[in-house]
Amino acid sequence: MLRGSGKRYDHDADRVVGMQVDFWQPSGALITNTVSDGSGLTENDYNMTYTFEWRHPDVQEGSDEHKKFVKQYVAQAQMAVHNSIESMRKMAAAGELGS
Repeated sequence: MLRGSGKRYDHDADRVVGMQVDFWQPSGALITNTVSDGSGLTENDYNMTYTFEWRHPDVQEGSDEHKKFVKQYVAQAQMAVHNSIESMRKMAAAGELGS
């Protein structure tokens, strides 16, 4: 769930491959969540990596427009990660996660 600008966005995964989930946004952006083993290599020790790809080939890097997009997207990414972690913790506490 991504919340921003007072709007709520619920997304279904567009592609799930192994431990990777891809979410394509209407804008053409791609958000990938990848789960990997943590340093303890136990069944309860995992890492989650979030990758955000925003596509604006017509925007020149370093331009004012580019800086505006960077500021906007960093804030959205931070919120998405925070809300995702919060949701996973709630699901784990409710016993909704597992093998």
